[in-house]
Amino acid sequence: MNIEKEREALVAEIELFIAEAMKAYVVERWADSYQNTEPFAYTIDDKNEIWWMKTHAHQLWQFWKAAKAQKLEGCVVVPETLSLDLARKRAEYIYQGAKNYLAREYANLSAIEMQLFKERWIESKAVSLQTDYLLTLESARGGK
Repeated sequence: MNIEKEREALVAEIELFIAEAMKAYVVERWADSYQNTEPFAYTIDDKNEIWWMKTHAHQLWQFWKAAKAQKLEGCVVVPETLSLDLARKRAEYIYQGAKNYLAREYANLSAIEMQLFKERWIESKAVSLQTDYLLTLESARGGK
């Protein structure tokens, strides 16, 4: 790759970095504090080395580069919450597995009472699954 193509790729990465950094509230507030200058001002020398005009921008860039260099072996991206719809579907599946046992256990209920029991059981189980999901994520993150 020639130096011009490397420079173009570097400029594209800098633009992505600035866009992503500005999503952080603290960075946005820091950038807003500069009234007369550009907070992410930089220059690129003839060796494609970046020289940031602000120390904070340089530190953010170093943080960005270090984070990109991390390999996430064994990590899985999962949603932060279990949707109620998905929790209900899972609860319904669990109910189907326990249906025969529950039918014997609650044989004295009428068909309407059994339907109401089923709906309440599934709703309760769905909420329980959501709670368990959140606790599992918290535990996997080290309790944070």
